[in-house]
Amino acid sequence: MFDLPGIVAEQRLDVYTTLKAGGRAEYFYSARTRSEMANSAILAQENGVVQTILGWGSNVLPSDNGVVGLVTLNQAAEIECDQSGFVEVDSGAGFQDLFLKCAQAGLGGFEFAVGIPGTVGGALVSNAGAYRNNVSAFLIEIEVVENGIREWRTPEFMKFEYRDSVLRQIDAPQIVLLAVRFQLESRKRKDIYDDARDYQRQRIGKQPPSASCGSFFKNVVDHDLAQRIEGLSDGMRAAGVIPAGF
Repeated sequence: MFDLPGIVAEQRLDVYTTLKAGGRAEYFYSARTRSEMANSAILAQENGVVQTILGWGSNVLPSDNGVVGLVTLNQAAEIECDQSGFVEVDSGAGFQDLFLKCAQAGLGGFEFAVGIPGTVGGALVSNAGAYRNNVSAFLIEIEVVENGIREWRTPEFMKFEYRDSVLRQIDAPQIVLLAVRFQLESRKRKDIYDDARDYQRQRIGKQPPSASCGSFFKNVVDHDLAQRIEGLSDGMRAAGVIPAGF
């Protein structure tokens, strides 16, 4: 393994997941800043070491047999936003923390993020969303490390689809997301918080408070099938979306 200050061997991972389960990391490193994240990614890629990024540990179940290579805990969490609606955030920042920072600045769009127990990076990997919203809708640039090179890329690089991206594919490239830039629109703070509270009430009523992966089921998108399913709302039927619960 390459020289990286603070790296440890055989680190338990169950303590870092919301399910409180899983094996150990062969090697483990905690990155506190974007620069530390970038440095670990560059070193891993230059040395041919498989790197797995861990955020808040939701929607994650490490194998009991352990995780080979380097597991990097992403704790880089800086968030910057201005009145123009421009937002730049480290990939390790909490998704709901991003919502709060934007709401305080009077920027709407991420109301659906309140209560989602994950990071911005994790949200990008799965194109997270709720209530007919997707995080990719507001994206303008992504900073990545690929092949040992750190650079900004356009959203097309991620090949976003419904709850999917290039990084969820079986043959996903070895890429590390460092930071994200969004463009949001101004909105009345009261309206932002009212919508967020409504979403939170719905989420609390549907998900258990104990150790959990959260809501990770994908809805079915099939317009013809949606016309035949009883009980769908007119909006769901028109969109061709069938909730997984059906």
